[in-house]
Amino acid sequence: MPETTEKYDLLVVGAGAAGCTAALKAARSGLKTLLAERAPGPGVHVQPKLDITQDENIKKIIKETGVKTRGRSNKSMWLSRSHSLQLTSRIHDLFILRGKHPDSYESQLSQKALDAGCELSFNTSLGVVQISRDGFESAVLISEDGSRRMVKPEFVIAADGISSHVLSSCFPHLQEKRQTEFVGAGAMLENATTIHGGVTHVFFDSKLLPGGYFYLCRFKKNNAVAAAALPVHKLGAHSVEHYFKQFTQSHPILRQLFKKATLINYFAGGSHAARLDKHYHKNILLTGDAGRLLDPLLGYGVNHAIHSGYWAAAAIAEASAEEEAAGLYERKLASDLLPGMREGARARKALDSMTNNDFDSIIRFLNHVSSKADLEKFLEDPISHPIPLLESLSRHPTTLLLLRHLYKVF
Repeated sequence: MPETTEKYDLLVVGAGAAGCTAALKAARSGLKTLLAERAPGPGVHVQPKLDITQDENIKKIIKETGVKTRGRSNKSMWLSRSHSLQLTSRIHDLFILRGKHPDSYESQLSQKALDAGCELSFNTSLGVVQISRDGFESAVLISEDGSRRMVKPEFVIAADGISSHVLSSCFPHLQEKRQTEFVGAGAMLENATTIHGGVTHVFFDSKLLPGGYFYLCRFKKNNAVAAAALPVHKLGAHSVEHYFKQFTQSHPILRQLFKKATLINYFAGGSHAARLDKHYHKNILLTGDAGRLLDPLLGYGVNHAIHSGYWAAAAIAEASAEEEAAGLYERKLASDLLPGMREGARARKALDSMTNNDFDSIIRFLNHVSSKADLEKFLEDPISHPIPLLESLSRHPTTLLLLRHLYKVF
């Protein structure tokens, strides 16, 4: 065992989106912070990819950190098999580069954290973790060359992903009710001139993408990302890569795109959403995938990772005791993220049951509504817009059977 013990205000485990966000916030708040990551660098276990996520809850955080994104847009096109809907929203999509790249979100933030005084330790794994009735006491960090060091932090932020070592070691009695497990596969492309820039295309097809969806967007310099995201319980005997290739080969827009564009790389991944009875234990806070903070409807994760990492560090910096930090953090999750996850879990059941005829009916119905009312306000509360609701239903009566789905999904 190491002879000396190094003390820190905060140990952040994992240098993904949640961990790097937390480390930067903590270091800028004056906390002596150590960010430990088992990979050789921040985000390097992920092939370069473009994450598309809504800026709701995180736009102020993105601005505060000073991180550069790959663009933003509030324009989208939603496509069923036979119909399409164009939507301009007050909420923007952010295009965030992730993974092993010098300009990725994780690389930018880890460098900013280093500049703010955070210590970075890569090629480092957690060895023996000492837990007492008062929470996390110390841990032995083991580097790739086998050297060992003991650290004793006042607080720990677990940001080490879906297979979190901190979660499995330090939360033996945590109640976890799994909601939806997602897998995804996609491609980064160059010379994607056959699609409109700055518009997120979202495709639904219950036969080719069972329970899931396909998104496509061109961003700066004619680069594009195309990806399929599907819930595991709908895959059957096939892999997500099978559905990705099947859909790109069958859809005329995508066939043309993949024929003319240049492939940069493929990427794949997965995670799951779950309802936890709490996201802390004493002086340990769970963030991102380690806290199962994933949208159970569409599988969005980076928004929740950024939000939870930032507010976990903010709670520690602002609190005068560990109970206060845990309470501040849990209340922030309860107000900003957890209600949406509960609604998403209900909507997931509706989406699972929809057919291609259902998707076509919904798109037709919403197109008619958009000619009568502000579509975004209508989707927030259809009942408060009785005239466009009734007019659209009279024109598309089959949609009446889908109102329950529509209300929950949107």
